[in-house]
Amino acid sequence: MTGTKHLTDSAAPIPAEEFGTALTTYFATAGRPENAHRAQRLFERGLQQPNGAELDLGRQIADLG
Repeated sequence: MTGTKHLTDSAAPIPAEEFGTALTTYFATAGRPENAHRAQRLFERGLQQPNGAELDLGRQIADLG
């Protein structure tokens, strides 16, 4: 996650020429097997839904421990 966080902090908003690198870094981190249970729990809490976890994503992620 540190790679993704670093890209987000240093490039927000992400210039078009860096978008591909940022997206690749995100998927490399998010797609790790050890993160699968966290992603599943976020989807159960309403990830990518207009009134679910998206409304308070930082807290939702922190609650996963």
